[in-house]
Amino acid sequence: MEQHNSDRQVTRRGFLHAGAAGAFVVTAGSVLAACGAGAGGGGGGTAAGGGASTSSLSPGPATTGTPVHGGTLQVGMISGGNAETIDPRLAFNNSDQARCFSLYDCLTRPVAGGHYAPGLAVEVSSNRDATLWTFRLRHGVTFHNGRPFTADDVVWSIKAVWGSTKNTVQAGLAPFVDFAGARKLDKYTVEVPLHRGLAEFPTIVSQYPLSIVPEETTDFNKGVGTGPFALESFTPGTTSTFKANKNYWQSGTPYVDELVINSSFTDNNAQLNALLAGDLDIAPGVTQALAKANAASGAVVLGNATAPGFLAPTMHITKPPFTDVRVRQALRLLAQREQAVSSGLDGYGTPGNDVAGQDLKYWASYLHRDQDVEQAKFLLKKAGQEKLTLKLYTSDIIGGQNELAVLFADQASAGGVKVNVQVLDPATYYTPASPGGAYPNKAFSMNNWQSGMPCLSYVYLTADLPGAPYNEQGWGGKANIQAIYSAMAEADPTKAAAKWQHVQELQFNDGGYIIMANINNLDGYSPSVRGVQTTAAGPCNNYNFSRAWLVS
Repeated sequence: MEQHNSDRQVTRRGFLHAGAAGAFVVTAGSVLAACGAGAGGGGGGTAAGGGASTSSLSPGPATTGTPVHGGTLQVGMISGGNAETIDPRLAFNNSDQARCFSLYDCLTRPVAGGHYAPGLAVEVSSNRDATLWTFRLRHGVTFHNGRPFTADDVVWSIKAVWGSTKNTVQAGLAPFVDFAGARKLDKYTVEVPLHRGLAEFPTIVSQYPLSIVPEETTDFNKGVGTGPFALESFTPGTTSTFKANKNYWQSGTPYVDELVINSSFTDNNAQLNALLAGDLDIAPGVTQALAKANAASGAVVLGNATAPGFLAPTMHITKPPFTDVRVRQALRLLAQREQAVSSGLDGYGTPGNDVAGQDLKYWASYLHRDQDVEQAKFLLKKAGQEKLTLKLYTSDIIGGQNELAVLFADQASAGGVKVNVQVLDPATYYTPASPGGAYPNKAFSMNNWQSGMPCLSYVYLTADLPGAPYNEQGWGGKANIQAIYSAMAEADPTKAAAKWQHVQELQFNDGGYIIMANINNLDGYSPSVRGVQTTAAGPCNNYNFSRAWLVS
């Protein structure tokens, strides 16, 4: 998923790409020609959320065969530079996530579709109003330093990791979790009180910022956890080496002896070329264009899964002209979402519907928007904005982001709206040095969510509530907030579905996202890789390399 404190702004947004310094303006025509998108953007095609991807879906590597033990798994990732870390409280880019999921375990594990599986907790239960949670812990687990894992470690982690103001998600969790109130009931049982009900709490705690570390940990640079791999060396922006945890609680795994995460790559072309040359085994997060170019080559096995992640021009609804809901509605009606998938994402996605969370439990798949240029013009006239001119800020953070920015500018021109696309340096896009204001306060900007979306509750508590670290729309209001709280607390699935439907209809009608497309998770694998899959849960199934093995 990311945080607001100045230079740490990128967790759920994927890779920081190398790019030209500063900002420059591009016209719709020039980049559309470069990315193969046709001019115009007209047409009235249905923009149904959840439509089928035009690319061939596949989990990637074959699932057959007997696992082979041994060898070194080489994973190549885009560099986060000197800001890279193994501290789960501070982790913010994708290479950080990969390291954290390898070093640490959480109480639960994320499962595609908004669900969870047992992790360090084997049983989870709550009271009727989901305000008091009990975790029964796994026996026989040891940390990398040989210490046995007990309830004391969980209580310490809740207070020192989850509750740390340095943690990227602490601000979103603080209104819910009583960090100080967590307590041990016995050696393998922990009780966690909440300030308000949170029915999806077990799914939320599957995320790497909520990792479990040994009691009394104060030096998080040692990377001591219970995860499938133990740290041997870590050089930010270069290479991290891990050895297999031979005492891992998932018996028989990991299969490889060593994991190397090479985060020296400054662009996706270099990353994929290293995979093609045999220097890498896995290249998580390939771009749509590179996936299309290499899908049929046989040299790369492509993992391609629909996912909750999305790309969206984002209107900050507290800033003019977006304070007028008619302007927001008009701009949403100018988007042609099927073209966004076919032209902007080379088919590796599905049309968006302005509501986050495709594939997650309770997601409102029935909501959709058709492009309606005439209705958009009518709304803009009513708002006194017939000749609206806007700056749309974007950056080459992940594949498709700049392409969709330019495509939207072209589509908006059909309604008389002039959108000047401002392409910014990825290294500064989420910092105070960025033109247009520091994230999340740009009036109109491209944003993406690629990972860190385990359930709808997590999305809304990090993006739409008071204190939410990523409220890039400025969405809120007393009625909206109460509706979100009510949906989050509802434990009855039928009632929860109705309440989440109401919340998403509020977003659909007056929110600030123009979700043009939901983006697929795309990973490149060597033909020799087995045991890793690309899923809706995240790239490489949330960087789960514990069962990876190499064909001898």
